[in-house]
Amino acid sequence: MPDADARYAIYYVPPPASPLARLGAQLLGRDVETGAEVPFLPLDGVPPEQQRGRTKSARHYGFHATLKPPFRLNEGTTAVELEAALRTFAAATPPVTLPELALQPLDGFLALQPSARSAALEALAADCVMAFDRFRAPAPGSELAERRAAGLTPAQDALLRRWGYPYVLREFRFHMTLTDRLAAADRARWRQALAHHVDRLPAGPVKIGLALVWQSDRASPFRVVRHVALTGTSRRRPGHLFLVVGPSGAGKDSLIAAARQALPADAFQFPTRVITRGGDAGGEGHRAVSPDDFAALRAAGCFCLSWDAHGLSYGVPAEEVLPMLAAGRHVVVNVSRGVVGAARRRFSPALSVLNVAAPAAVLAQRIAARGRESSAEIAARIARPADPPHGRDVIEFVNDAPLAAARAGFVALLQAWSP
Repeated sequence: MPDADARYAIYYVPPPASPLARLGAQLLGRDVETGAEVPFLPLDGVPPEQQRGRTKSARHYGFHATLKPPFRLNEGTTAVELEAALRTFAAATPPVTLPELALQPLDGFLALQPSARSAALEALAADCVMAFDRFRAPAPGSELAERRAAGLTPAQDALLRRWGYPYVLREFRFHMTLTDRLAAADRARWRQALAHHVDRLPAGPVKIGLALVWQSDRASPFRVVRHVALTGTSRRRPGHLFLVVGPSGAGKDSLIAAARQALPADAFQFPTRVITRGGDAGGEGHRAVSPDDFAALRAAGCFCLSWDAHGLSYGVPAEEVLPMLAAGRHVVVNVSRGVVGAARRRFSPALSVLNVAAPAAVLAQRIAARGRESSAEIAARIARPADPPHGRDVIEFVNDAPLAAARAGFVALLQAWSP
């Protein structure tokens, strides 16, 4: 069983003894490699006791940039397996080179950040978040509440629930922290003092490697366990599969239609489902086939997911999903809750379940508006026991807001997955 108190993370940590590593250790007062305290590099105009006090949190985490935020090991996983997975990941991942680093403010503190945006770096960080998520134990409610207390956007909150941290994927910002949050009146003085040392670093790009870091408990500082180099060849980053589930009347089709219209076609794919329902039956656009034709398609393996419900058969064409995921495009599709297990076995960890819900009265009103069921049939449908999906990959989306607001929220949630 994993140590309940220990936490791991995947960082970028500069190579030991490099000019960048030495500077970071001297500015924070601790070497993240050895854990040893290091004499502070004096900052002009900053008293030593203030320098120690205003770097306390940064010193605790060590000089680094976060790629996979800290997590406790999940049940059934071990530190040995995590380290082996990191080596395998690094061997398959092409090298990434950062643009030159620059000292910049970020949310009240000062940090080294790339002087220009790097798509390769953002893809690497997203890959780290997703590839190692099976090792992450779900965060306790107290930690989630602490994060939310700082104020999160709906997209950030969705990322927090799915990945345990709100500032990943689209919200990711590569940074190497040099201070804690500073009072506005102190920032200019600190920035000038730090720039005196940062400007002496060797110019040029920075080659990124990965470091597995560890702390024995939240009160103990992080230390490096192992460095690994990125040695893979060029590869395409796979896309993410979004399964939209929920009861009839939850508004899934309307939300998906809004997302199809708002999101770029070169990044998102919305498969056309095959259904044994007439093409003129209303509702979503679909490919209508006879029950015999559907059975033949299913037997031929033409569907990556298929199910039967309410006297109809539904299929998601493999040709509209598998090539798109392999090409790096995200796929959004409305499915039955009954196929979530099969989808997880085939597509995890690059899969999320968006559970769309609404109050019973709203469900009944929306179903009635379709004109396909009697009042008695609607009442029976609403009365069926709900069996919502559960798991770390499930994101709840309550669709009871005005249509425009609901659509905007759903689109923002999907956009958060695009680095």
